[in-house]
Amino acid sequence: MDVSMPVVDGLLGARKILASGSRTKLLMLSVYDSKDVLADLVDSGACGFVLKSDAARDLIAAVNAICADGTFFTPKTAEVILDRQLGRLQEQRDRAPAGRKGHARH
Repeated sequence: MDVSMPVVDGLLGARKILASGSRTKLLMLSVYDSKDVLADLVDSGACGFVLKSDAARDLIAAVNAICADGTFFTPKTAEVILDRQLGRLQEQRDRAPAGRKGHARH
């Protein structure tokens, strides 16, 4: 599915498809690779992302990975995913009660 489509954009379309209970696996395509678009893409629930400029190189590998119950994200997309997850973990630590912060496991 293309991120930018007429009528309903691909991100909203992806959310609607997945919210319907469909077991459809979504691979998103786009010419855009800004961190905001990539963050929205991750939040949409898509299983993968390929830049259109990289489609000749990555599209078949992405489809194969998703069909094998995997995911396919480019290094830049993976960086955005990791940054967002680490940010969420830091927010959780910042909100934790004072007595629970910084406890090391032994």
